[in-house]
Amino acid sequence: MAVDSTNLTGKAASMEAMRDAWGWFLAMGIILIILGIVAIGVPIAVSVTMTVFLGIIIFIAAVVQLIQAIAAHRWNGFFIHILGAVIYGIFAIALLGDPSRGVRALTLLLAMYFLISGFFKILLAVISHGTSNWGWILFSGTVNFILGALIWSQWPSNSDWVIGLLVGIELLISGWSMLMLSIAAKSVPADFTG
Repeated sequence: MAVDSTNLTGKAASMEAMRDAWGWFLAMGIILIILGIVAIGVPIAVSVTMTVFLGIIIFIAAVVQLIQAIAAHRWNGFFIHILGAVIYGIFAIALLGDPSRGVRALTLLLAMYFLISGFFKILLAVISHGTSNWGWILFSGTVNFILGALIWSQWPSNSDWVIGLLVGIELLISGWSMLMLSIAAKSVPADFTG
């Protein structure tokens, strides 16, 4: 049974919220681990699929923006909106027309993502310092940061397979860290006061 969080502040309220949601942390961890295993098993397919999927999404955005611009043709921003739709369309056609080039571009973006997400996970670990198993979040952030640096250093020769493989590894590590966090959250005593 949950303690009334209106009387708790800071760390105690946060720990109560974690304890109450431990099952969600567990479910998220298990799902991320399964998705990571799948991505590692078929890395080239994941890389190409992600590129094509992104191309489709951007193409749909281009069509929607074009329709909206035509519908509001008397608007002062009509030509800028048309230009935006054309740029979206060109980018989408480039991704869909040559997925390998798109994979190379996405690989570089992935390197930046891993570097940035690693930094913020490390920051989260520092903020969560003192929480049971906070080191797993630090581990996850450190792995993300190292993966980002590795991708960056080998780009573009690693582009065909690296997206799927490294996304899979990141999902595994994130899943494991959520699994460990769920164990820690479940063990928080009901009378935790910080």
